[in-house]
Parts: sequence; C-alpha cells; structure tokens
Amino acid sequence: MGEVAKALAQEGSFEWQGKTYRLAPLTYEAIALWEEYLAGRAWRELERARRHLSPQEYEAQARGFREDAVAGAFSFFSRASAQAQLSWEGLIEMAAVRVIVAQPDLDPAEARKLVRTIHEHDLEKWAELKRKMDEQDDDPNAPAPGTSPGTIPDVTTSTASAPGSFANRSP
Repeated sequence: MGEVAKALAQEGSFEWQGKTYRLAPLTYEAIALWEEYLAGRAWRELERARRHLSPQEYEAQARGFREDAVAGAFSFFSRASAQAQLSWEGLIEMAAVRVIVAQPDLDPAEARKLVRTIHEHDLEKWAELKRKMDEQDDDPNAPAPGTSPGTIPDVTTSTASAPGSFANRSP
C-alpha cells in the first residue's frame, strides 16, 4: 500500500478463487469487533467451565468477568488483546474482522470461513494477507531502530562541559 493510501487509511484487497475481497484497515469499527471477539471468547470459556463450578464459584467468576470488562481488560490495547493477536486463532480472527468491516454485505460467518480456508490451504496467500495487514498497520512515526517506543531523550544532562562546546572556550 502506498504512503498516500496509508495516510488515508484506505482498504487493501486480495484475491481468492477468482474473487477480489477488500481488507479494511484498523478502523474504530474493526477495533470494536475485535474487542467483542475478545470478550466473547472469555465469556465462552467461563460458560464451558460452568459445569465444573458451584453456583457461588460461577457467580464469583461472572462478577470478575464483568469487572474485567468494565476495567478494559478486553480493550484493543490490553494485554489480553496483544496476547490474542500473537496466536493463530487471534490472527485469523483479526483478518476476518478486517474482511467483515470492508464488506458489510458478506456474512461474518462466511468471512471467518474464507480466512480460515486461506490459512489452512494456501500458506502463500495467507502470507500475502498477513503482509497486507502489516502494511496497513505500519506506523510512519515509529521510533528509530535501536530505540524502544516511549523512550524520551534525556535532556536534563548539560552538554556545557562537553569537549568542543561553547562553555569550554576561553574568552
């Protein structure tokens, strides 16, 4: 994707079995769908465990889930989100979310099936799809190599006594 397209957060596209599909960038809508997926996944895990829990334990777990949800544990920038995006299931869902957002007429279940089929049957196409998502996510304001994000230069150290500085010159 070109620099102008990146700046405008335009969609990318890919072909599969003779049909072109669009791939949305990370818009608010895509992020909201991702967050719904994360919370839904956590809730489904709780429901699966329900038969092994007493009613009191289940209620305590459900209360914890609600508190986590309110506290943002399933937000896009949460630890749970970052971990999910590193898993195969998470990558597949993120790609599906982008297909769903870019094509509102496509049934979400069909979008998920499409992405899963690509992942399972055509690794070259999957790599292309992943590369396109990465290109859409590239941050043009990323820190320079060798610095970590959020690193702030130390401007409190005086350079007045550094060799060659004006402070070391005699009048």
